[in-house]
Amino acid sequence: MKSLDRRYRAWAFIVYPDDMPSNFDWFYKLDELHVPIAISPIHIMALEGKPGEKDHYHVILSFDGKKSYEQVWQLLLENLSPDGKTNAGFTRPEWVNCLASYYRYLCHLDSDDKVKYDPEDIILLGGFNPHKYIDEQSHIFIVQMLDCIEEKGFREFTDFECYCRENYPDTWLRLLRTNFGFFNTKLRSKRFKETGK
Repeated sequence: MKSLDRRYRAWAFIVYPDDMPSNFDWFYKLDELHVPIAISPIHIMALEGKPGEKDHYHVILSFDGKKSYEQVWQLLLENLSPDGKTNAGFTRPEWVNCLASYYRYLCHLDSDDKVKYDPEDIILLGGFNPHKYIDEQSHIFIVQMLDCIEEKGFREFTDFECYCRENYPDTWLRLLRTNFGFFNTKLRSKRFKETGK
């Protein structure tokens, strides 16, 4: 029986800035890795109703090839730890199943129970291009969009476009514009089936 490949291209971890050594520029250290990286806006726990918890950043590392947990952990220790051994100020890495979805999580865009942050405040290093990952996941988003049309009863293209613009400007709206004909036909067909008009 083949052993499972537990190496992944995308990994994430959390940085607690208040626990980082003083005068330690961890943004610079990450930038020096020359790896595509996305860093969330700072998640302020007081705003989120959790004043006892530590403010933090979520960080995505996106490698060209697969990396094991050990490789990523060693990379973090060597670059973010003053002594190369302890992880004061940052967590151990976890692999990312869907990079496009985790990218949206940086701002809690799909979490109704959490504070929303502005995607414009995401810091991109090393040539991280969110649209690349969104394109890779476009078929998943299109299915979600079709499900939404059915569940919310959209009949008019303009209503669905407003919904996408307000809720998913960096994913659904982009796909709606590049697949205008498909979605317009879908909504027109649905409207005709339901109303005969």
